[in-house]
Parts: sequence; structure tokens; C-alpha cells
Amino acid sequence: MRIITGKKKGLKLISPKGDYTRPTESRIKESLFNILGNVTDSIVCDLFAGSGAIGLEFLSRGAKLVYFVENDINALTALKSNLKKANLPNYKVIEKDYVIALNEIDRNGNFFDFIYVDPPYDSINIYDNSLKLISELEVFRESLIIVESDVNTEIKNLQLFNIIDKRKYRSTILYFLRRQ
Repeated sequence: MRIITGKKKGLKLISPKGDYTRPTESRIKESLFNILGNVTDSIVCDLFAGSGAIGLEFLSRGAKLVYFVENDINALTALKSNLKKANLPNYKVIEKDYVIALNEIDRNGNFFDFIYVDPPYDSINIYDNSLKLISELEVFRESLIIVESDVNTEIKNLQLFNIIDKRKYRSTILYFLRRQ
């Protein structure tokens, strides 16, 4: 797993121990950023950050600020190691449950350009609960919400958003959403 392009192009990242997290494949990351285009000066929330690969890709490509939200100890170890290795500025790590973290983020006053939602695939309640909360929080009013899931996962709260685009990559699907 590597950073694809930008200031830290080619930097090798480590994955969390265990099989609770699943890093986004490089070809999916490349496709994602081709769709997004220029992300310079954006403010990003990498929810369920895992190793931090998505948020680090945003930083490498010139994002102004990235919030990494993660509370799994193995993922946090990998995330902190990758952040140190990348030595990129302008990030915050929030080591809390996503509900607490999102509510704290909502109070910080920054509006977000992007939020990447990628909980463990078997956590259907987390998908639905996090999307419901995102639909209610003011800081995500104008955000492009990107949801990564397994193609077989039925996410009920997608209906809270306008689905701008949907891309399938073998067993993975990316949804691009905006609030209604």
C-alpha cells in the first residue's frame, strides 16, 4: 500500500495488524482521486481512518486540513506510524468513537469539502448511524460524502442523500453523495 501521487508519491504505508480493517485498494484510490480531481486546499474528514491511506493521499495532493477519526488500537498504531513517516503537516487525529468525534468536529466551526466514510464492511449499523448523523450536522452541509462498502452491503440511510455517482470495483462500491 502506497501513496499514489503528490508530495509523498510512492511512500509505502503500513497496514493495521489483524483483519478488522481492510485497506482501500490502490486502483480504487486512483479511480477515486481521478473522479475528485483537484483537492488542493480542501478540508477533509477521514472517518474510520484505519491506516490513514485515504487522508494521507488527500494531504499528499495538497489538502489544507485532514481529520483522521479512528478508535481501534491496531489501526491507531498504524495510522500514527504512517503520519510520522509521511511527515505532512495540517492534520488532526481524533481517537474517539465516531459519534463523539463527529459531534466534536461539528462544534469546531470548519466546513468540510469531503468526508470519506469507510467503516468495517460488516458494520451495517455503523454505516446507517454515521450517515444519519452526517445528514444532521451543519459542518457537512456542503460536503461531498464518499462511502466505501462491499457491494452486498445494504445501506438504508443512503436515501437521506442525493446519490451523485456510484462506482463498482469488483466487490467494492463507492457512493458519492450530497445532502438533500
